[in-house]
Amino acid sequence: MKKSLIVLVAFCACGSLSAQTSEEFMVRTGQEASEVIPRVKHFYYPTFQQGQVFYPQGKRSDVMLLNYNTLLEVMQYIDQNGDTLYIPEESNIFRYIRIGKDLFYHHFRDGYFNLQTREDNYNLATRTRWKIERRDIMVYNGYGMATVSPGSTVSTRRVGESVVNNEDMAYRTQTEFYIVGPRDAVFHATRAGVLKAFSEYKSEILEYLRDHQTNFEDPESLRDLVQYSNTLVAAQNSSATYKPSGN
Repeated sequence: MKKSLIVLVAFCACGSLSAQTSEEFMVRTGQEASEVIPRVKHFYYPTFQQGQVFYPQGKRSDVMLLNYNTLLEVMQYIDQNGDTLYIPEESNIFRYIRIGKDLFYHHFRDGYFNLQTREDNYNLATRTRWKIERRDIMVYNGYGMATVSPGSTVSTRRVGESVVNNEDMAYRTQTEFYIVGPRDAVFHATRAGVLKAFSEYKSEILEYLRDHQTNFEDPESLRDLVQYSNTLVAAQNSSATYKPSGN
């Protein structure tokens, strides 16, 4: 276990916080999002990168070409025949996937989070998803054509390759910050989410937020907050063993 942790940390010295350019794509009624949005935009990386899947008990896959499909919210790889396949998730037996210097935490329900820190207890993470906005559409109201505005939603499901819109949709990627902790705990990195994650230390966290004027949209500010919060946890439980080790 210790050897695999050393290898994993060596490969994943730090998470990447570089923001992806969010470009809007209009998917008209009757069109498929996967056909309108260029294939290269479906993925987290412009090209497939070398990486590994980490299983329990220190086991890991061979090095393979991997990429995260943000449109489908699944991890994919290229096999020896050059085919692009999905990594099966039914068994939920793997917890981490390394791609280049990035380390993705695989949550059994919520999917993949790119870890930005490598702390013992709680870690800052990002998740990139497609935000779907319903745009104004023309309808016949019995007297003529009228415009209606259905409003906006954020996708909370996996978008299939064959999903056809029954109204005009605008697709745009959105990256959000999260806090990932022991026992598969995941919280939005908002003020409310942080106070929930560290509820046992609410007074200390509130004092920190007041003194440091934490910006919840700034990665460095969030890094500092998570690091401080971990000191509170470590002080109470010096025997904490959770680590993003991939095993």
